[in-house]
Amino acid sequence: MHVLLTPSPCWTLFFAFVCSDIHTVAANDIQDAEESCPLDISVLGANSAQPSLMGDYTMLDVSGPDNGGRSVWKSSTGMYLFYWAADGGFWYLGSSYETGAGGIHSSSDASCPTDVTDWKVWEDRTWSSNYAVNVQELNPTACPSTLQVFGVGSVQAALSGNFTMLGVNGPDNGGRGVWKSSTGKYLFYWAPGGFWYLGDSYYEGKGGVHSSIDTWCPTDVTDWKVWEDSSWSTSCTVFVQEVVPAIAFDSMTASQSSTGYGGVAERPLTDAPDTGFFQGTCSATGTETGISWWKVVLTGVWQISHIELTTRGDCC
Repeated sequence: MHVLLTPSPCWTLFFAFVCSDIHTVAANDIQDAEESCPLDISVLGANSAQPSLMGDYTMLDVSGPDNGGRSVWKSSTGMYLFYWAADGGFWYLGSSYETGAGGIHSSSDASCPTDVTDWKVWEDRTWSSNYAVNVQELNPTACPSTLQVFGVGSVQAALSGNFTMLGVNGPDNGGRGVWKSSTGKYLFYWAPGGFWYLGDSYYEGKGGVHSSIDTWCPTDVTDWKVWEDSSWSTSCTVFVQEVVPAIAFDSMTASQSSTGYGGVAERPLTDAPDTGFFQGTCSATGTETGISWWKVVLTGVWQISHIELTTRGDCC
């Protein structure tokens, strides 16, 4: 066995530790809103029902006819995000900010649309609450440049590993980053369906691992699904996280219940594991009547993010 120490039920054995001035009478309210509302906003989460309203919006230096002193945002495709004070007060996403109508709305009277949480989507001639519409500041924080993916299980093992952000934009990735692994796999967002994918190409919306969560960064996704046995499975606990350095092997002391064939306990403590026993990175216990074991003791206190194990591949 080789060692490198994240809790996941689907390990592939390998042990490593490891608000524009708007001119209305409510001047104070306007100033407050301008100071707190983002200039650029991203709208996500209703791609299938209202795709034309999804995307990035920029604040305009205009005032709507009845916007209650709030700002107006416009998308690159000519859609608007605005507040309509009449009729009880609604936030809308629609084709004009001069009328109180749109394909997505909320009865919230929040100063900023980013504070609204009860958006409803017009679908099949009714207002639906079945969409997790997310109106958020555009790229509020930078995503990590290097990511680590693990827990995808044996079927999609090729999609695990370390991914590095590329200086490219996908054809339809909603302004998000694209990451590539050393084995040529991609981690990317596909805006038409509203999915994060792990797959072979960022030019098409498909992959062996996906999530329908519209987050800005994949590290914030919690509901990854893995394609196995001709269906999408949630049996694996997939982790996508920023790469963190492994615990140095000189901070570890290995021991085992016995030693056989020269496979001393210290052998697995290496950065270059090999599944062949005679390559010198596998330990082995001898013949025992009780339970055989191998363990490692760490110096100091550590927060372990994950454990990877590599087992012997040439025998047993």
